[in-house]
Amino acid sequence: MQRSNCGKTVDTYLSHAELAFEDSNPYTVGAVFVRPDANHKFTNALHESYSDLNADELAVALEIDSTGLTWTRNPVNGGYSITLLDKGESRRFFPDFLVWKDKKIIAIDPKGGFLLQTEAGRKLLAIRDEKGQQRILVRFITEGTWSAETMKQTHNSGFSVWRMTTTGQIRCTNHGDVAGAVRKALELK
Repeated sequence: MQRSNCGKTVDTYLSHAELAFEDSNPYTVGAVFVRPDANHKFTNALHESYSDLNADELAVALEIDSTGLTWTRNPVNGGYSITLLDKGESRRFFPDFLVWKDKKIIAIDPKGGFLLQTEAGRKLLAIRDEKGQQRILVRFITEGTWSAETMKQTHNSGFSVWRMTTTGQIRCTNHGDVAGAVRKALELK
């Protein structure tokens, strides 16, 4: 009996909880370890180079860097994390990249398409401040052309950008190349 009451308490908490951006508790980007034999140099990143990028992440990082915006590779452990307000396996989400634009942070995470159905509803977020203004926007970029309605891949070519609308609906737009996808991911709408 007590266990079911605990479950109900958790469900009630999660159904009423909201994430909020706190200006008074800023995240500080720390140092990163870079292997000298396998690093990629960047112009606009907070660190001179990164060595832990897979091929998809490197393509996205190069495009982010080309925009001239300030950005960083977010370490999986010990970097910036977003608390997840559900009962999934993980409690925190560490997006791959953080980009600063017009007093907002855009968290971009290249995702394998097989992860969309399990992670989109949990991690595509728009976190607001105490005045209701969006401050952190989460975007996924997946390889291929996808349908937001079915969350199924329709073509192997191109890239799709995933976001949560202000009304809580998951949307995706399709783009011919990673450059177009990154430009869309960096839009503030």
